[in-house]
Amino acid sequence: MIKNGYKVSHISTEPQGELLGATFSFPMGYNPTVKLPQTTWPDFLSLLSKAIEYYIKPDLIISGIQSCTIPLAFSNASVNAFRSLYYLIGLAPDGIICSINPNDPVEMIKRNVAAMEMVSKAKVLFYTISPIEIEHSVNKGNILVSKQRMLSNKEFAERISYYKKQLNAPVMDILNQDNQINILNIMCH
Repeated sequence: MIKNGYKVSHISTEPQGELLGATFSFPMGYNPTVKLPQTTWPDFLSLLSKAIEYYIKPDLIISGIQSCTIPLAFSNASVNAFRSLYYLIGLAPDGIICSINPNDPVEMIKRNVAAMEMVSKAKVLFYTISPIEIEHSVNKGNILVSKQRMLSNKEFAERISYYKKQLNAPVMDILNQDNQINILNIMCH
């Protein structure tokens, strides 16, 4: 979007966001350092968004949340879920881009999207996917990456097609330069 002349602000959920040019970092991701009580996040983030809009005047503010908006039954990921929900309430986004793993169950994706749309009143604009299939394990209640595998081009194309049909929405590899114009068209309309 920046290459096409749009002014973009970024609210990072990781501390290294500052190093990558984020407008503001709110490190609520893995090993969070935010000291505000979660119940105050919506008011703080709402004021932060308004300040960015007023002082920086971007065309777009982007941010992200951690996975497990709806916690998995076998872990204590509900802590992350509440963080994500409070974060979404505060940001009140106009649209959502949902990143999925090539082996995520469609029902899990739909449940997470329903929760995000309900809390934020925003709709999913499109889904992103990468060719790296990740398997998770649980250790002491934390969800960890246990195995990664690169999909072949054929497998990756099949997964994209499958998710497009199941989710009835665009599913794209955002690293593929051919998708940049599609992403720009979706984001700007």
